[in-house]
Amino acid sequence: MGLKVYNIDFFEFSKDKLLRCNYKTSITGINIENDIKTSKYNFFKLGEYFDIFSGFAFKSEDYIEDGIPVIRISNISDNFNINNMVFVPDEYLDKYSNFVLKKNDILVSLTGDGKLKSDLVFEDNKYLLNQRVGCLRSIKEVNILFFYYVINYCNLVDKQFYWFSNGKTQLNISPFDFLNIKIPLIDKQKQDEIVSLIEPIENKIKSLKETIIPEQKIINEVFAREFGFDENLYNEFGKGMTAGTQIADNKTFKVFNTDFSDFSKSDIMRFSTRFHNTPTKKLMNILNDIDTIKVKNIIFEYEKGIQPNYNTEGEIHVIKIQNLKNSYIDFNDSEYILEGEYNLISDSKKLKYDDIILCVTGKISLGKIDLYNYEEDAITTVDNFIIRITNYNKLFFVYFFRSILGYFQIERDFTGTTNQIHLRWKEIENFKIPNIPLKKQQEIVDEIDNKIKEQQKINIQIEKERNKIYDIINSYINE
Repeated sequence: MGLKVYNIDFFEFSKDKLLRCNYKTSITGINIENDIKTSKYNFFKLGEYFDIFSGFAFKSEDYIEDGIPVIRISNISDNFNINNMVFVPDEYLDKYSNFVLKKNDILVSLTGDGKLKSDLVFEDNKYLLNQRVGCLRSIKEVNILFFYYVINYCNLVDKQFYWFSNGKTQLNISPFDFLNIKIPLIDKQKQDEIVSLIEPIENKIKSLKETIIPEQKIINEVFAREFGFDENLYNEFGKGMTAGTQIADNKTFKVFNTDFSDFSKSDIMRFSTRFHNTPTKKLMNILNDIDTIKVKNIIFEYEKGIQPNYNTEGEIHVIKIQNLKNSYIDFNDSEYILEGEYNLISDSKKLKYDDIILCVTGKISLGKIDLYNYEEDAITTVDNFIIRITNYNKLFFVYFFRSILGYFQIERDFTGTTNQIHLRWKEIENFKIPNIPLKKQQEIVDEIDNKIKEQQKINIQIEKERNKIYDIINSYINE
């Protein structure tokens, strides 16, 4: 990109309450103003039709296995996928009644990379709202679908959202500024016409999403075939306290017998059902029947993350628990440290390409595992281990611990009570992993990757349908 030179009157800087002398806030602001002036429509601020409130900062120790879903910023734009949610006790609906969502609330991201994410609530009193997410609640009778589509797909709204966002690295928009975003005043007949054109496309998108097979199910299917166990064993094992188990159905009450000799199978006195239940024993038998080695046999280095000094002016990403998605690393909600502090950190604690990051603390989060295949300089927090292995396929290792054969060991061996659960290195290094040739590991990785790519084709179809909605909205506004 070549150097851009532009002229601007000092008067333009007075139009913003902050002194922001850069291309984004000056030239982009002028372009927005010109687009509004030249439009055939009058424009009004969202605040004329909506109130806005942001969510509560629920703590990880509040999370339980099942209960009231909490909508976090990572849940916006994924249709509130229940597998990606955390839960709090039922009584929190009354305790935090100011943060209970209602039907037709429009949820919007208040933090990220300057790109607006939005979703619509279809049920009353089902969800609680977390921090960094805003809730638009109508104060007048409106066609809520029209407003939702405009907020989600209108190019001019995107530009204003970006313009109002502040921050050097992570961008934030205040709820007050969000209500200052301007929307075209289109008559109700045209609003209804736009909605009628978009609804069939939205229904098609919904149908396409229903055909997507979750990545973790793909992994389980492949490992089940390769190692000769029932692919539905993850449901028999059930949902537990750790990340990998969240894909399963809720556990039901079960009674089982165990021998006293089984208590000697761990150096920790284990009386918990997760160590001695029937599905765990079945999985341990499966591992015993295949050729395995221990994690410590392939480790050449491991490090625990650090407790950083966060700085909003920082340049270096800090990978926290919420950035690990158990399938990729999401940088949209990153925090940062200064480059000067990063330079003082030992190289072994800096993330390197192909490092494995394993979360070792926190209910629901413990057991998240991702491969750091990114070029950006970064570190991770004390909640995570950095694992470096040799003579073993890194992606196979990651996929294995996302499969029931891997994550049941994590669920079996964590320590702690209620929400303060942890996984010690002593347990991790003794986890069993398949002892199969590297070539075979790569074949399994390739099969899983190919199946995941098939799902990505569906996402491409979804994006094409979304572009149709984008074209409809913007063709009406720009006519």
